[in-house]
Amino acid sequence: TMLLLGVDSPEENIDDAVALGDSIMVVTFNPNTLNATLFSIPRDTYVPITCYGNAMSKITHAASGGDSCMISTVENFIDIDIDYYAKINFRGLMNLVDALGGIDVDVPYSFCETDENRTFYNAAFVKKGWQHLNGRQALGLSRNRKYYPTCGEEWNEGDRSDFIRGQNQQLVMKAILNKAKTIRSVDDFYKVLDTFSKSMDTNLDREQILGFYNVFKKVLLSTDSLTDGNDVISMQRTFLRGGGGIIFDYVAGTGLYEFVPSQEGLDAITKAMRINLELEEEEYPKSFSFSIDNPYEPEVIGEDLWGGVKSYPSVPSIDDEEEKKETKKDCSSKPNSEASADNTICVCKYGYTEDDEGNCVEDVSSTCEEGETYDEDL
Repeated sequence: TMLLLGVDSPEENIDDAVALGDSIMVVTFNPNTLNATLFSIPRDTYVPITCYGNAMSKITHAASGGDSCMISTVENFIDIDIDYYAKINFRGLMNLVDALGGIDVDVPYSFCETDENRTFYNAAFVKKGWQHLNGRQALGLSRNRKYYPTCGEEWNEGDRSDFIRGQNQQLVMKAILNKAKTIRSVDDFYKVLDTFSKSMDTNLDREQILGFYNVFKKVLLSTDSLTDGNDVISMQRTFLRGGGGIIFDYVAGTGLYEFVPSQEGLDAITKAMRINLELEEEEYPKSFSFSIDNPYEPEVIGEDLWGGVKSYPSVPSIDDEEEKKETKKDCSSKPNSEASADNTICVCKYGYTEDDEGNCVEDVSSTCEEGETYDEDL
């Protein structure tokens, strides 16, 4: 079981990165069955953060407590031990894909995305369908989660969200693993590794990584997987459903948007991972049906499961409070008035009082000089 962390940082050296985990993916691999499960955990998922006394917060905040905090928080969430982790930044992914000569991906929608420096100077524009992606384009697909109207209507079709981005990252990961079968020698393997080593941090040493490559190479030579049309590894994709809202974040100390996962979906995903790791036995269906008129679509585990979303009281977010302060009540229609302290009504300014018709008129009693007496008849 490996935890893969994508860091939202344009720096070349991973040690210079100060950003939180922008993407979180757990991969399980069974060398006996050559099957892998890919689980993208939405970064806003509301979970107990282990290094903050299990305070409830979005899972990306675990990164502020270091790698050990993120690993233990994920382990607690999925109830599966993490054996290895790898953390890679923007340039690391770009360099890896370019070192492999690009990857082939069935892009789900046409999109545009900012470059590794978060600008449009070298923005990626990629059309829907099977495309051969270079490093910058693969990074763009892995990061894309919102619309950019300035790019034009053609590049803003289809759904965009953090969840869709997780699915895109699984597509990129699958394409990278498939393209890795073109590496035929240890020397070539080390050349690829060296291209992104500065941009990656992992608890695997070079000998362990080489060991994985040797297993991978042995599989290739014993099967027909060298053919471009064959997948080296069978991959199970997943999709975690749930709900969301402004909930109190006990690490941030304020109300933030949090994603509350479907327990039903999470159970199905973790069960598939445990079966893949041979921690549980698989239960096979006793019957099934199919139609030759319907093309086969690989199952995405958890995609149709919404049950078991826990309920938490909603609270105003810090943005709501700031907006309330910044957006003053309009009192222009009532001369000599201003917004009240709670910004709900218009009250008369100092030196003015409200008459019977609700108008703010000069308060004569407040303008009498010392020694004078206010006479209502004057």
